[in-house]
Amino acid sequence: MREKSKAELEEDALADAPEPFDPVGVVATEILHAALPRSVLVAVRRGEPRIFALDVPGSGWLSPIATALRGRFENADVRIPIDMVSTPAKGRSSTIVHGPTFLVLGDPMRLPPELVAGADIRISVRPTARALRRALTRLYGKRAVVRPADFAGLDGPEIFVALRPGSTRERSWRAGAGSP
Repeated sequence: MREKSKAELEEDALADAPEPFDPVGVVATEILHAALPRSVLVAVRRGEPRIFALDVPGSGWLSPIATALRGRFENADVRIPIDMVSTPAKGRSSTIVHGPTFLVLGDPMRLPPELVAGADIRISVRPTARALRRALTRLYGKRAVVRPADFAGLDGPEIFVALRPGSTRERSWRAGAGSP
């Protein structure tokens, strides 16, 4: 049996390396998992040219949800509306859909109504106690008790701060918003 080269040994080490600790990604993935109906998963798997508008609770959720979508659906186009409101060249549209497209919307009222109305399916993506429990179990390996009151009034970044071991809702609020 031949000895492995240095490059092969490094590649094996990378394959065996644990996943990086990514609380934001885990939370966004679990919230997304809870929000997406089966019909959306089927449509994306089939590559259907549909537009899915995801309403997230605020701007703090735009990037984490978009990143989770890109990680889960490699064949889908994921856009944050800021990418779409720039003026396209005359006679051309930058919003032609050739496959599954997700629009991650932080504040639909600030977007052209045609953009929001043009979606085939509109989905509300919100943190739930179940999704946060699942995220905590994935992150720390033990079950947690999470109630809606534990995260009521907290935005994405504040919830991400709250996921640190020993943190409380009040500490998270102070860290993210300045005061409870």
